[in-house]
Amino acid sequence: MIILQPEFVHAMLDLETLSTKANAVISQIGACVFNEDIEYPTLHKHISISSCLHKGLVVEEATILWWMKQSDEVRAAFQKSSIGIKGALIAFQDWCRIVEQEAGKPIALWGNGASFDNAILSTAYARCHYRQPWQFWNDKCYRTVKNQFPEVPKVVPEIAHNALSDAEAQAEHLVNIANYVSVDTEQQAADAEHF
Repeated sequence: MIILQPEFVHAMLDLETLSTKANAVISQIGACVFNEDIEYPTLHKHISISSCLHKGLVVEEATILWWMKQSDEVRAAFQKSSIGIKGALIAFQDWCRIVEQEAGKPIALWGNGASFDNAILSTAYARCHYRQPWQFWNDKCYRTVKNQFPEVPKVVPEIAHNALSDAEAQAEHLVNIANYVSVDTEQQAADAEHF
């Protein structure tokens, strides 16, 4: 089983949102490239809540209550200077374009749940009448893979509920899973030769 197909440059996306619905307000977007020989820049943007509401994105009471129960450090992220949702989406488009140009191959965009990060970001692009910068058939689900390999320890993010920190931890965990699968596949092939 090959988890990280070599024909793609793999990027992990993480969003912090104020709802769990596909049309959620996005407060942070973080992304990083992983499993490549060269280092790529990361992306981390704090997004204005009012700009999201202006585009018809929604807030859910249950999610707001969840955020209120988080640490002071986590909630302080809402006080950081932010940009409008359109500016954040353009920044992500630019980031994807640069990564694809440098890698010479298309992005496979990983998110934590088939109906969460990628779907929410895709909805935001549609609401702003922008083209999303990845092909929908290159959506990848980190949650599905991690649930198949519970024996591979999760990586704890340096800063919890920080979009970039979460994306980097998820990417590291996914690489660990890919390495685990690779070693297991090689061992199975070696065992098969003895029969």
